[in-house]
Amino acid sequence: MARIKIACTERTLWDGVKRQLPDMPSPCGGRGSCGACRVRLISGSTQISGADTEHLSKKEIADGVRIACQSVPLSDCEIEVTVAGEEQIQALAAERDETFIKGDSFSIAIDIGTTTLAIALLDEKGRVIATQTGLNHQRSFGADVVSRIELAMKGQAAELTSCIRHDIRMGLYQLLSQNKLALKAVRHIVIAGNTTMEQLFFGLSVKELGSYPFLPLIKRFIHVEYGQLFSEKLSEEIELFERGAEKLTVTGFPCIAGFVGGDITAGLYKLLLESEREASVFLDIGTNGELAFIGSDVIVVASTAAGPVFEGGSICCGMASLPGAICATRTEGDMLICNTVKDMPPLGICGSGLIEAVADLRKLRVICKDGLMHQAWRERGYVLARGESGEIILLTQGDVREFQMAKAAIAAGVEILLDTVGLRQQQGKEYLLAGGFGANMSVKKAVCVGLLPMGTERRTIMAGNTSLKGVIQFLKKEAKDGTDSGAMEEVEGLLAKIEHIHLANRENFQEIFIKHMEL
Repeated sequence: MARIKIACTERTLWDGVKRQLPDMPSPCGGRGSCGACRVRLISGSTQISGADTEHLSKKEIADGVRIACQSVPLSDCEIEVTVAGEEQIQALAAERDETFIKGDSFSIAIDIGTTTLAIALLDEKGRVIATQTGLNHQRSFGADVVSRIELAMKGQAAELTSCIRHDIRMGLYQLLSQNKLALKAVRHIVIAGNTTMEQLFFGLSVKELGSYPFLPLIKRFIHVEYGQLFSEKLSEEIELFERGAEKLTVTGFPCIAGFVGGDITAGLYKLLLESEREASVFLDIGTNGELAFIGSDVIVVASTAAGPVFEGGSICCGMASLPGAICATRTEGDMLICNTVKDMPPLGICGSGLIEAVADLRKLRVICKDGLMHQAWRERGYVLARGESGEIILLTQGDVREFQMAKAAIAAGVEILLDTVGLRQQQGKEYLLAGGFGANMSVKKAVCVGLLPMGTERRTIMAGNTSLKGVIQFLKKEAKDGTDSGAMEEVEGLLAKIEHIHLANRENFQEIFIKHMEL
């Protein structure tokens, strides 16, 4: 917990929080829709907002709890803010091939995730010798890409670009310094991320991503010199570290569509090179769910708006996968038992915990097939756990509805994707789950709630960070050939085979979506 003072001149309590704690996450981008920015008023007064009455109980409001992004201070205030250890969020990196430094020529692979970053250092033969993970502090602007696109279009694009460039710059400094290397030892940096992350990083407009048909600007490999991207002056130490690397090439992977980015291109590149695949379904479940069908002679991709639920956003007590987050549940008799990340006292619930809680509460008949909670919990919510100081961690009826819509978006997307190539859901030979969320998810319980099709437990593979793996594969090919032209040709050949479909254009999309709302 942190206590901070907010001046009455601040537009909202959250503006004051952000001024003093700039890295605090804001899942909905300050729209008041997620209810995640709860604070407790210790002294002073505020207007009671619509978000307060929507997300908080009468008792919570009486106890001074407020939704900070919508609370206008009427006087100078002192508030209590929960500060979770965000630095402990872990991104999926790559396994090391070597444990010591070899040679004097290196390359860097970077995956820019919406929430996290993963960086790998490769030697002159393309072997991974060190990795670094960290936060994407753009998260403080909103948990999902739509929030960030909206803010960019409202004039905050430069701030978003500066934020991600600073995170990458510091990640490079930490990774290379730990291995006693200066940046001039690196010959090439290659980056992959979703379309929004890549365009913001390269300083490109995201306006076209804000409306249909959501056209990407990075359709081919983009190459920019390091000095053009990172011209902001920092410390003398950083300046010394970067000296001589101004002409270093930074390459971005091509994107497929507005919401199917370079991270998916890189992931498909890796998956198709490592083995032959036939009737495989590739899923990257997050704030924006990307889907792909990989056939012997066709690749079809799509995206679906799952929202921030699987990242802990839009959930009453939702949070990222940090120490203290409920990450798994089980039943003992008619009791629900919760486990937390690092076995720390419970602070909230993350995406993987939400799937398990919904599955187990369905089993306990607390939640019905249609998603309606039993009358005993419908109004006040179900108490999952109590924190160290007695604070209640709830799952509410609204949380269940948010989960239903997110999982229906993914499940409907998979059904339509397979229908496009003439298959039923059960006919997917393997389901490849990418990313950190997929790595931590209980496949059995995901099937129970209908996120994954029935009968897929034994055909589901945790594929890890396929985006980073794909960039590493690209750099390995480059190291072997002595040039990046061959690797670029392979990726461009892959792109030529890909068909992108807009799920919402299907006449029966709404019908299929509603069908998959069922638990």
